[in-house]
This record gives sequence, C-alpha cells and structure tokens, in this order.
Amino acid sequence: MAYVLLKLTGLCLSLVLSSGFVLHHTCRLRFHSPNKLHESSGNNNENQDLDQIYYDDFEDTELSPSAHKDPSFSSSNISEGSFLESLQKRRQQTTERSEALLKNWKLGIAKSYGAFTINESFYQQQNGPSTSQVEELPFDWVRRIDMGRFPLVVCGSAYGSIYVADVEKKQIVVEARNVHSSDALDDKLRQLIYGDYDGGGVLSVAMHENKIVASSGREGGVKLFKLEVKDGKSELKYVGEVPGVRPTLITSLKFDSFGRLFLGGEDGLLRMATFPETLNGTLNDNAVEVTILSTTSSMKQQTPSPILSLDISDELDMVATAHSNGNSCLHSVDDDGNKDSLIGS
Repeated sequence: MAYVLLKLTGLCLSLVLSSGFVLHHTCRLRFHSPNKLHESSGNNNENQDLDQIYYDDFEDTELSPSAHKDPSFSSSNISEGSFLESLQKRRQQTTERSEALLKNWKLGIAKSYGAFTINESFYQQQNGPSTSQVEELPFDWVRRIDMGRFPLVVCGSAYGSIYVADVEKKQIVVEARNVHSSDALDDKLRQLIYGDYDGGGVLSVAMHENKIVASSGREGGVKLFKLEVKDGKSELKYVGEVPGVRPTLITSLKFDSFGRLFLGGEDGLLRMATFPETLNGTLNDNAVEVTILSTTSSMKQQTPSPILSLDISDELDMVATAHSNGNSCLHSVDDDGNKDSLIGS
C-alpha cells in the first residue's frame, strides 16, 4: 500500500493509506527521573553509583492493591544485596528500553493502530441487504487530513466529501458528502500540487478545536462547517463561504490558536479570515473580515507564484508560505491584529 499523506502532532501521527484507511501511530517516550537514595553506612562508591540510578515512572504493569499490603514487600524483609541487585537490573532494563526507543525514532518504527476508515458507510451498504431505492455509495480515498482538538480529525476525500472522525473510538463521527467538486485541475496547477497523477477531490482542510471545519475544493473558495451535537447526534452544519475568495483556488488552509484562518491561494496571495466568536445560523459576510497579507511593495514587484503550503508559529505570531517558484515568504502579524506585512522572502 502507498503512503499518501501524514499529519504529525506531538507524539501522535496520522498516516493515510491509499486503501482509504487512516492509521494512528503513537511513539511513547518513557521519562526517567533520578531518585536519590538515603545514605547508608556502605561503601562511598556504591552510594555514588546509586545516585545515578534512574527509574521508569511509566511502567506498563502495576501492583494490585493487595500487593502493597503484602508483608513480603516490606523493606525490612529485603536484604541490601538483593535490593542493590534489583536496582541494577532495573537500570539495565530502562537503559535498553531507552536505546530501543531512540533506535525506533531513527528508523521510523512505531506501533500502528488501524484508527478508522472513511468507507464505513460503503462497507455497511456492501454487506447489508441490497435495495434499488438507495443510491450506491462509491469507495472513497483520503486526500487531505488535519487534526483538531484530540481525538478529532477531519479528512477531505477524492469525491469531494468531508469526514470528521474520532481516532480513539476508531469511527466516523459525522460526514458531509459531495460538498466539493472532483473535477480535474488545469495541467499547470495539477503538476505543482500532485505531480503526474491527480487523485481528485478536496484541495485542503483545516479544523479549529472541535467546532469549526474549513475546506477548499476545485470550484474555488473556502466553505465553512460547524460541528454540532443535538440529541446525542453529531451534525456537520454548513454555515457559508469565506467572502471575496471565489473563484480563486485555495491550496492551503490553517487555523491558528486564536481561531483565525489563513488561506494560501493559487494567485500567490496569503489571506487571513477572522470570524465572530460564535457562528450561529448562516454566516453573514459582514461578520467575516478578510485581509490580504501579501501586499508590500517588494511583493508587488515580483510575479505572483502559487502558494503550495503554509505553516503558522503562534509563539512568534508569524506565517510562513512556500511558493511554486521555490521562494519561501515570512509574514508577521502586527500587534493590532488587523494589518500584516511581508518581512522576508
């Protein structure tokens, strides 16, 4: 199977396979803290060695409550020699585990879990009773993925659908089918984004916390959805489009921690959209403020080059964009949050 796309957040990695499945990976670090033993009347060198002993604070196994009450666990019943031997064995075990973990990181080895598939409904239909009254669902593929507030992720598919899934429950929470066009792109942009093969579907998706989903498709513009729960049932409610963007194709979407949405376009411009604190009902164009960030004189002197990717630093309040001509641009948001400037390219 081909690895199509990946998303890394902290120590969690979501990996998309060509089969339509999403694997959720974890690589657990074991943190070791020094525990200084009480001084004893033994050899000073032994005491120095004991000071360097490290303990695995996240051991997989735990003692049962009854074990803690067992007199055999009393320190008075353990000889000094056996106690030291036990500590040395524990140190060797934790050292071996740490070395193995480091080796796994270097080799890219991790424990994998089949988190979910976006084709739940497809398989249910295939395995259920046949009926001519229900539209036959196609087998779909993940084309874009983003992580909201754990454990929720959002996926954009080859058929232009949006799926929100829970990686802990390993199931789709809610879906919005065929909300974007799956038409082919023009040859130039297709080559820039996909190379020789265009898999179709959604161009970009982004999720803010566990509430707002933004997605862009081949029809241009950006659509916004709100994740709502009513009577225990989840719904991905369409609230409108980001105004003033269509028909520009948006290749990259990213929310910052404040809920501002950054849009990278095929026209080479970086935009920032800010929304009201609550999105209720249909989105009012007047309630959304869209700022074009790439407006400095240095940018105007250059031929606009499509943005292929972008990333955000909340700590620095900066946005970096990667362009098809090989340039990278760095943008800084002013303190007032309303006017941005290009500070380097």
